[in-house]
Amino acid sequence: MPRRRFDWQYKIAAIQLVLQEGRTVAGVAKELGIHENTLYRWIIEYETRGENAFPGNGSPVAKFEEHKGRYGSKRIVMALKDKNIITNRIRVRKLMVKINLRAMSSCKKYRHYGKNLAYALTDNLLN
Repeated sequence: MPRRRFDWQYKIAAIQLVLQEGRTVAGVAKELGIHENTLYRWIIEYETRGENAFPGNGSPVAKFEEHKGRYGSKRIVMALKDKNIITNRIRVRKLMVKINLRAMSSCKKYRHYGKNLAYALTDNLLN
């Protein structure tokens, strides 16, 4: 069975049934077909974050296009975290793969070791 997802309006409506109408968490959870702990978690998050609760996954696509394809999954997660949208790198990476977004990477320069040395070579003392 796939994991169920609830949008922001659904969560707020469930919370309002408990907080404003004074109904019990157990009764509302049973009526909606969700676990009581889920509803308690929603209430706690709503009370701590207010209207900014339940931000969702954010929009990795918008961040990606805003920076012209130079953002990888790690930088997108950091940018979303600055906007108080909590997600992880794996989720963003999967979304990027799913919608065919690939970050442009710079070419790594090959270092030629032993050529153009800045210091003087000494004679081999072992011979």
